[in-house]
Amino acid sequence: MKPLSIGVIGAGHIAQTAHLPILSRMQDATVAALCDSRKSTVTNVAGQYGITAIDTDHQRLLARSDIDAVVIATPTDTHLPIGLAAIEAGKHLLIEKPLATSHKDAAALTRAAEKRGVVLMVGMNHRFKQDNTTLRSFIQSGELGDIFLVQASWLNYQSTNQSWLRKRERSGGGVFMDLGLVMLDLVLWLLDFPVAHSVSAVMQHGKVRDVEDSASCFFRLEGGTAVSLHCSWNAPVEKSQLSLDIVGTKGSASVNPLRIRKIIAGVPSNVTPVLPESNASIFRRSYEHQLRHFLGAIRGLHPTISTGAEAAARMRLVDAAYRASALGQSVEPAE
Repeated sequence: MKPLSIGVIGAGHIAQTAHLPILSRMQDATVAALCDSRKSTVTNVAGQYGITAIDTDHQRLLARSDIDAVVIATPTDTHLPIGLAAIEAGKHLLIEKPLATSHKDAAALTRAAEKRGVVLMVGMNHRFKQDNTTLRSFIQSGELGDIFLVQASWLNYQSTNQSWLRKRERSGGGVFMDLGLVMLDLVLWLLDFPVAHSVSAVMQHGKVRDVEDSASCFFRLEGGTAVSLHCSWNAPVEKSQLSLDIVGTKGSASVNPLRIRKIIAGVPSNVTPVLPESNASIFRRSYEHQLRHFLGAIRGLHPTISTGAEAAARMRLVDAAYRASALGQSVEPAE
C-alpha cells in the first residue's frame, strides 16, 4: 500500500514530542513537508527528521498536489483559517485540541469538512490510552450498571510555557480550555455522549490575569448523572495530578492508575485487568494509536473517532461553562 503523504503545520512542542517522531517511524506514511511561521524553528526541526521541504506559509504547503493530509498543531486561534484552507484544498486533517476557540468556529469547520468530504479528526489522545479504552468497554457493556456520579480532576502547579495559551484572544480560554476540555471529552466519550441539561461553573484568576487558571464545573446529564470537573494551573502539587472516578449501581472505577471494582455476591471486588504496559508507556503510545487511527480513517478502514461534530458539540458545553461562570448561575447549553 502506498504511504500517505502528510504535511505538518506547526513545529512546536506537540509536533516535536509526538507527531514528528511517530510519523517518521511509520511505514505507511511519510512527512512530505513541514511548515511553521518561525523560519529558524522549522529549519532546525526539519533537519532533525530529514524533512527537505519546509515553508513558513501554510498556503504554499496546502497547494502541493502530492500531500494527502495535514496535521495542524498551531495556536487555537489559527485553527479556523488554516483548517478551512486545508479543507478547501481537499486535504484530510487532524487538528490538535481544541478544534476552535468557540462552538461557532468549530461548527463552521465541521460543516466545511462534511461538505468537502474530507476526514476531520480532532486530537484527543486520551481516547486512545489503553486504560481508558478498557474502562470504556466495562461501562458500555453495563458491567458497572447505571453511572450516576463522575468526578474528574487535572491539577498542575503552573501553566504551560507557551505564552499564547494565556492570552484569551488566541486560546479561547485558560486552564479549562487546556486541561478541563480533555477531561470533559474523556468523560463524555466514556459515557457514550449523553446530553447535558445544565452547566454551572466557577472560573478563578490567580497567577494568570487574562484567562482563568483554576476552574470548577458541574454538569447535569440525562438520566440524572452528575459530573464534577476541576482543573488548575495554580495548585501546589509536586507533579501533574490527573484523576477520574466513576460510580455506578453495580460497580465503580478510577484511572491513573486503572482500578475497576464490581459488586460480586454483595461485596465490591477488584476486577481490574492486567495491562501489559506502564502508565507512562500507555500515554506515549496513545499518540501513536491516534495517528494510526487517522491514517486508517483516511483509507476508509473504519469510522473516525473524535470527529469534528463531536468536538463542536463539546464546545457548546465549553461556551456554556464560561457563560455560567460569568452569570454566576447554572445555564442550559445553547442549541
